[in-house]
Amino acid sequence: MASPFAPSSPPTPKSLELLKSVCDQQGYGFEWLDTYSRQLVRVSNGNVFFLSGVGRLQCFPLNDAAATAVVRDKVFTYQTLQATNIKVPAFEYVFLRPEYRAARGEGRERSDLPTLASRLGFPLFVKPLDGSRGALTEIVSNLEELEVHIDHIAERFHGALMQPVLEGREWRVFMIDGALMFAYQRARPALKGDGVHSISELLMAINQHHTDHGVSLIDARSGFLQGNLKSTGLSLDSVMQEGEELIYSARANISAGGQITGYTEEIPNEMLHWARKVMRALRIRVGAIDFFERGASQGSNGLDLIEVNSNPSLTGLLTTGREDKAREIWARVCERFFAEAKDKTAFDDAS
Repeated sequence: MASPFAPSSPPTPKSLELLKSVCDQQGYGFEWLDTYSRQLVRVSNGNVFFLSGVGRLQCFPLNDAAATAVVRDKVFTYQTLQATNIKVPAFEYVFLRPEYRAARGEGRERSDLPTLASRLGFPLFVKPLDGSRGALTEIVSNLEELEVHIDHIAERFHGALMQPVLEGREWRVFMIDGALMFAYQRARPALKGDGVHSISELLMAINQHHTDHGVSLIDARSGFLQGNLKSTGLSLDSVMQEGEELIYSARANISAGGQITGYTEEIPNEMLHWARKVMRALRIRVGAIDFFERGASQGSNGLDLIEVNSNPSLTGLLTTGREDKAREIWARVCERFFAEAKDKTAFDDAS
């Protein structure tokens, strides 16, 4: 009898489905190690293999483990780039839990929050130090809003990053060993009225989707949302007409509802050179850089880094219909991994 706790046909993550198709085409072995939810796989070529997966699992085997750990921490990322003379936005950070207090210096505890915020000034862009997919990213306008949002972050994370609010065209570029694979611009998510459901009801539907996919929820009380409601003369009870829109979140992550406004495989040389410097400084071979472009005429001086992702999802790419590009990425990653592993094995055997 089948277990009542196991789904009869677990959903297959699209990115791993594409990896499997590449393996089938190239003759690599492909094995589901997690047969319950299909989150973990093993890809092999002879006796050489790598593990890959989705979510918090590192999916790209070319990346160094230590470099990946650094990039997961947004402050470590900024500090590493600063040490290589790469400009980063102003920032402050605060620890939110008493654990490991003995390992920290002074001045960055929860009680120091007002002082840290005053160094930057409001409004502030606030998010967890090591969050992903836009988790608990918010714009706050004053100390009261900051305190409330910090409480929410502290429920799940050990620290928070604060920055001035950056503006401009928001970009994501995806690179492998310094080569641009693709780039796109992103826009913040918007509720779309249907003439029937209230804004509150539309938000409830979005939050149900977020819950199902492990994305942090939209807080209807957030200062960002309430400010947009006020500026448009709406309330949570308002019913927007069909075609009417309301931006409801400060995060433009695709997994959190952000929209792709342009796809390209060519970017200006100054932007490409800057992106290569960032990736090289962090020793990330496969990854994505998120940043704002304040003005094309300013070159790299007009680029404001948001964050670097050593484990970027291909979700955004797939929403553009470019499954062929996703397969190309997986094919290049597999080819390089097995070629380098073969060279290393030959060296080890000779020694």
